[in-house]
Amino acid sequence: MGEMIEAVPLAYQIKNGQEVKVDCRYALKGPEVSFVLGAYDRTQELVIDPVLSFASYSGSTTDNFGYSATFDQDGFLYSGSSAFGQGYPTTMGAYDVTWNGGDGNQNPGTDIALSKWDTTGTTLIWSTFLGGSGDDLPHSLIVNSANELIVLGTTGSTDFPTTANAFKALSAVAPSSHRKASVPPTRTART
Repeated sequence: MGEMIEAVPLAYQIKNGQEVKVDCRYALKGPEVSFVLGAYDRTQELVIDPVLSFASYSGSTTDNFGYSATFDQDGFLYSGSSAFGQGYPTTMGAYDVTWNGGDGNQNPGTDIALSKWDTTGTTLIWSTFLGGSGDDLPHSLIVNSANELIVLGTTGSTDFPTTANAFKALSAVAPSSHRKASVPPTRTART
């Protein structure tokens, strides 16, 4: 699986309206991770707050649902979601700026929405749709050693875009009425 790096947790107490830092680090005992704390006032509340690197809304004005995320060797974050309409933000030069629709199942259908964020989460590097005329969903994102994003998912599109040397360039999907059952009935979350 590779190396996992976790930032040192932040721990503090509020005394006289001021944050007073408490030394804190992780300890691993077998499969359990715990905290090792420095001196602190046990009569006062202790806050242990591991760092949140960033959190952001996508800016979508259409329903969308997050499925997968990954990062590259430089720390850029990639997110993969379903988009239920044209309102997902795309960037200039994107692979596809148009929501291609889908058959849906009590919803308007889905395309894959992919976004790349900078390491601080303050800048959207690029964002695009990926899909054909049927329903398309991402399931896993992987960035390889050449910093290429690999998207694994499902498609109900006979015209899903593939690469020239794809293992299978044409989809053999069933007629539309048989595909609808594979898509959950409703999605209302916005990210």
